[in-house]
Amino acid sequence: MVRAGFAAGSFTYAPKITSVEASDPIAIERGQNIVTLTPGPGAPADAVAYADTIMYITIWRKLDGQWLISKDIGTSDRPAT
Repeated sequence: MVRAGFAAGSFTYAPKITSVEASDPIAIERGQNIVTLTPGPGAPADAVAYADTIMYITIWRKLDGQWLISKDIGTSDRPAT
């Protein structure tokens, strides 16, 4: 399955944290993930290249001295298909 995925093309993922606000025991992280896909020779015939920017917010909660993800949500800038 993994081999088939690599044959389908090249994939990039570039995360970027844009801000963090913290007030113990809660922290709010905002950022974006830029994802691209370039179809390769093993990709389905209808595969197309695309880029997407996913904006996200993650809420962290400190529990027993460790920061754990409490909530996480993201939204794409691509139109729905």
